[in-house]
Parts: sequence; C-alpha cells; structure tokens
Amino acid sequence: MLGFKEFTEYLRLSPQERTSEEGKRLFKQGPGPSVPPVYSVDSTDLSTWDQSVAQAIEVVQAYTQGQLPSLSPEPSQRKVDSTVVRQVCDVCGGRVFLHQHEWTGHLKSKKHRHNVKQLAREREKLSLTLSAREGQLREETSSPLQSSHDRDHNEDSQTEITDTGDGGLAHTAGSRAI
Repeated sequence: MLGFKEFTEYLRLSPQERTSEEGKRLFKQGPGPSVPPVYSVDSTDLSTWDQSVAQAIEVVQAYTQGQLPSLSPEPSQRKVDSTVVRQVCDVCGGRVFLHQHEWTGHLKSKKHRHNVKQLAREREKLSLTLSAREGQLREETSSPLQSSHDRDHNEDSQTEITDTGDGGLAHTAGSRAI
C-alpha cells in the first residue's frame, strides 16, 4: 500500500508546479525504487496453511539477508486510469479533479448524487413558481376592459402582491384614504 512518504517530492510542489510537466512526471513516476516489491501468498485454503506460511517466511528471510526469494513479486503496474483531465463539478461547488479516475469516482459518490437531486428539486420548485406567475400575468392581461366607474374605484384602492416565501404569491387589497 502506498502512503504519504512515497509521494513527498510531488506533494512538496506548489499547486501550480503540480500541473507542470515536472509535477506530472513525478506523479506518474510513483513511489520509486525505495518501496519494496509486493509478494502474494494465498492463505485462503487452510489445508495448505503450512505451505503458505513457509512461502511467506522464505520471502521475509531472503529480503532481510539481501537475497532474491524464489517467489516472484506482484507486478507493480498501477491499474488506475491516470489519464490527466481537468474536470470541474459545478454541482458540488466547483470542485476540481485532475485525473479521470478521480472524476469517475466523484460522479458515483453519495455527496455528488445528493447534490444533483437537491439541484433538481430546486429547479422544479423554481419552474412551478414561474409557471404560476405566468398564469397570473395571463389572467391580468386577458381580463375585459374596465368601465370608467371601475377605473375610478380602483384608483382609490391599493393592491399588493407579495412573495409568501414558500414559492407562492399572496394578493392583498386595501383602500386608500382620499
């Protein structure tokens, strides 16, 4: 398992230097030769436990004595898609991802999916509010012409439309003193 110390050279770079050619090279270089090889010993079958333990002991003894063990190490190739891409997730507040595997993992994350659902709910609420307001405006513009008596009466009254805060509108009418 790789840890912090295997990437210290890369992590010491500034954020700008990390995106440079040198930074990309250090990241792709990986842990380097200071990390010992990984050996796989299958210990799932209890009937062969003694043989498995003997293999593991042989690997450790050979390593401590500076010799090559008879068992071959696991290949050190990373199986992660390290394609460098710059993706920004506007749904999650502008988070930036520099590698394809990070972006793919983020899109599948619980936090991202929650934010997508929340955004969809907010858009639906806004759409309903706009539709209701459009309906009100159509009703106001399609009403028949008022008589002169109605216009005179309406000049003495005061009408106010306010936002109720829950996506609806409230209509209040009052009289003005003459």
